[in-house]
Amino acid sequence: MSDEQKLDTVTEKPATEPELLLEREEVQRKRAARKFGYVVAIVVNLILMYVFNNLLRWDWRGFWGPSGVLTWPIITPRWADILWALNLSISVSIFSYVLLLVYDPLWLRRLAEIIRNLFGILVLYTLYAVFPFDLGYDMVDKIVRWALLLAILGTVLGTVIQFFKMVTGKEE
Repeated sequence: MSDEQKLDTVTEKPATEPELLLEREEVQRKRAARKFGYVVAIVVNLILMYVFNNLLRWDWRGFWGPSGVLTWPIITPRWADILWALNLSISVSIFSYVLLLVYDPLWLRRLAEIIRNLFGILVLYTLYAVFPFDLGYDMVDKIVRWALLLAILGTVLGTVIQFFKMVTGKEE
């Protein structure tokens, strides 16, 4: 049962005043915690967007050796080719959290998560296709590519599960 349904149930069922107050406080506490989480997510997403968009400008593209010399670039200039997907995904996330700050029933939270996951899949696929990294060894590059494919698979499965939870109305 969602917090909104609990609140409706709280107002409809006959209960003692202390029980009623405790249930209302619990629902309000959960809502406040979710809203705080949304604000934190918005701030983190804004910071990530700033960092991702400035990585190449900062010329922080690799590991620095003991002598202060760049040993190899990790982030290549191809990073610019994936920024559109990152920016789109982060923008969608920020928009969804702003929307949830205003109105956050369970079905909308689930729908927003599904949409964020779909854009996350787009980012993962774009990272895989463009692969803007040079990790110095072909085997390491291949392992990271396989990890990206596994992340895509995991996100797809999670999205399908969220969809069925949304359709069936199951909480967990």
